[in-house]
Amino acid sequence: MGRTKKKKRTSNFIEEEKFMLVDLITEKKHIIENKGTNSAIIKEKEKCWEEITNKFNSASTFTYRDTQALRNCWDNIKKRTRKYFAERRREVLKTAESKIALNEILAKDETEKHSIELAIAEKKLICEKLQIDILKTELEIKKTILIREKTKNAMLGILNETE
Repeated sequence: MGRTKKKKRTSNFIEEEKFMLVDLITEKKHIIENKGTNSAIIKEKEKCWEEITNKFNSASTFTYRDTQALRNCWDNIKKRTRKYFAERRREVLKTAESKIALNEILAKDETEKHSIELAIAEKKLICEKLQIDILKTELEIKKTILIREKTKNAMLGILNETE
């Protein structure tokens, strides 16, 4: 009986690799995230992933990564990001809902009704603060991507000048 070779596991992606992958995907995001399923779009996506893989491996001093590994990493980044923001939203809503439920039980006169309205206003304020936090986080990510891109362009400029 012949034994099949077990595929050797590669090392985990490090932060620099993830940032590089995000930078490369950002350039082609309109293709990669296209929801279309016809054969032309699928071929375009496959070609795009091959280009990203080639750029990643040629620019990287890290471990060689195949297309499937990069796709899996990208899917994991998206899943973790969605999960993070969903948990943040749930925490805010849970806190606000428990305050509202408590106030509804106690609401017997006009003063307590005012407390419910105040709790609703607090919930809206908390949600708006969360949206601001999300926007700030997105802005920081974009700033980081921009700084990395500027640094990369500056390094390429220096390399071109020395040649």
